[in-house]
Amino acid sequence: LHLILGTRIGETLALPVDCWHEEMHSTGLRCGIRYFPEKGFDLAINWLAEQDVPIARRAIEELTVLCKSARDTAAWQERNPGRLW
Repeated sequence: LHLILGTRIGETLALPVDCWHEEMHSTGLRCGIRYFPEKGFDLAINWLAEQDVPIARRAIEELTVLCKSARDTAAWQERNPGRLW
């Protein structure tokens, strides 16, 4: 995923859960990944080349599943400040 995006590693590691983006364009459906640029800009979209879409889609789907328990733990810790998991 990092190679496909061509972003800084910190930007790739901090992708939001809802990072997948699709929109209709004059040439058809465009797919991209939303990310937070490290240089302090607003949320940006990195548009994918057509051949990269299946690989990126699969990576995002798998990472979402693999990271779910960590997100659940972080959400619990946010709701319960000062307590240990």
